[in-house]
Amino acid sequence: MDELRRHGAVRVAEVARELGVSELTVRRDIAALAERNLLTKVHGGATLPSRLTGPAEPPRAQRTRFTIGMVVPSLDYYWPAIVTGARTAAAVLGVNVQLRGSSYDPAEDRRQIGLVLSKNSPTSAHLAVGWRTACAELGLHDDLVVRESVALDAPRHREIIAEVLRDSRRSGITALIVHSDSDAMSVAQYCTEQGLSIPGDLALVSYDDEVAHLAEPALTAVRPGKKHVGRLAVELMVSRLTEGSRRPAQRILVVPELVIRDSSMTPLAR
Repeated sequence: MDELRRHGAVRVAEVARELGVSELTVRRDIAALAERNLLTKVHGGATLPSRLTGPAEPPRAQRTRFTIGMVVPSLDYYWPAIVTGARTAAAVLGVNVQLRGSSYDPAEDRRQIGLVLSKNSPTSAHLAVGWRTACAELGLHDDLVVRESVALDAPRHREIIAEVLRDSRRSGITALIVHSDSDAMSVAQYCTEQGLSIPGDLALVSYDDEVAHLAEPALTAVRPGKKHVGRLAVELMVSRLTEGSRRPAQRILVVPELVIRDSSMTPLAR
């Protein structure tokens, strides 16, 4: 189980060699653990179950063979081991991996981006940290960060938006990430009133994606995996209750989804 948690999948032959036991012993152990729903048996090995409930192994007739595309920035130093791990897991899971090498190619034509954070949201501080980290990694300026409420019902929202746009023009900024949807919709409405084109003059990306699709134009939005976070919380708790101290501590990073809409798309991209 430790090997399975580390790698996500194991093969009978490799585990037998690693532990110095027979393959028959490993198969018996896998069968016993599968009966307890702690792992899923697959041809030649085992994987972690995708869910804590439900059958341990789908009927053979229902299995689907997938082909997975894998792009790595180099086929030497560091990456061969990753490719080997991917191919090992693919062999255990019965899927194909199509490998291609690439190279890092930073875009030459980049928009300068500003960030408008909701004043009263506790999430804003974390977004600001992530923003500065991402800008440093991508070589982007992080000068324009505003923490003000600019939703339609916020006091002085029009004056604040006007000031943000003036600062954006002075700094050559042509795109704003706005937290959250209601604030982004307010910025979009003000831009329309001032004759500014979205995304021609100013591209907009919202954060939350609760009502971003209702804006005019529809707003590109960062959508956190809220339901997924809730499901994972319960699954981790049940795992801890089931396995107790035997289960190692885990930290899970749930990456949000970027939903692309008209507010950030050039006419050619549409």
